[in-house]
Amino acid sequence: MRRRWILIAIVAAAVLASGIAWEVASPWLTLKGMRDAARASDSDRLASYVDFVRVRADLRRQVIRHVDGRFPGHSLEAVVARKGVRLVVDPIVDVIVSPESLKVALEFAPKSEGSGAAKQPCGMKREDLSHFRVRCAQLPNGLGDLKFERQGFGWKMVGIDLLDDYGARIP
Repeated sequence: MRRRWILIAIVAAAVLASGIAWEVASPWLTLKGMRDAARASDSDRLASYVDFVRVRADLRRQVIRHVDGRFPGHSLEAVVARKGVRLVVDPIVDVIVSPESLKVALEFAPKSEGSGAAKQPCGMKREDLSHFRVRCAQLPNGLGDLKFERQGFGWKMVGIDLLDDYGARIP
């Protein structure tokens, strides 16, 4: 009887340890999979890590909020800007944030593994058990983060923070 409880305790400890290891390692494995897919120019595999619907919605919301902030009030200029941006943003974001545009971007991306972008250090920040961010830029004003969310046992990119400082340079 005592052997049985020891065996149950060992199995429970192993399951708990593997769950903790997966929790810690899974974001890094996702990022490695994305990097490997990009290096191999495998747009389909890279696209599998992106929730395009959520990324498009996130970008639309940020652009509209930015325009609303630049044209406060109820002047004719402000009303036209707000209405106009909504008409223009949707089709542009739909084209730019799509598996097809990802395929084109990978076709024209530099193939050298020693490029500056590949050497640039990135940092990951866990927000909670279901969210993390990746930042590959050191910007004076603004984030430029890639936002990830747990979906099932894996992770998907669900947003991109637009830069607050459009003149900022990525080193």
